[in-house]
Amino acid sequence: MFGKKKQVTTANVVPGAAAPTATPAKEKVKKVKPLTPREIMAAQIDKLEGTQVATYKLPPDRGGWMVIVSLNPTYPTKGRKFIMTIDRMPGGVAGKEKSVLWDSNNAKDMAVWITDRQGQPAS
Repeated sequence: MFGKKKQVTTANVVPGAAAPTATPAKEKVKKVKPLTPREIMAAQIDKLEGTQVATYKLPPDRGGWMVIVSLNPTYPTKGRKFIMTIDRMPGGVAGKEKSVLWDSNNAKDMAVWITDRQGQPAS
């Protein structure tokens, strides 16, 4: 009753007949979760190689900064894997206000910080 597996009983067994079997259990279908914007951004950051950078733009109410995530060139020997820098970039040109914000070994940490501030990929 109520979700119990069907038991095979010997009371209904006919001599010489094939062995009785229980009905097969229903297979559970795994639902695929859609990726969140954070997971997508973290995957993009994780795929960075060599001198590639991922650039994101913060909205004007968050300062209008450009956020640049890159690999740390000295990572295996010194420091952490990813470096996040911010820059004003007036007119899309790199400015003099570029500064290192922080670094991390986890791409998800970077993605969380950017999405919490409504950052969008810069095109």
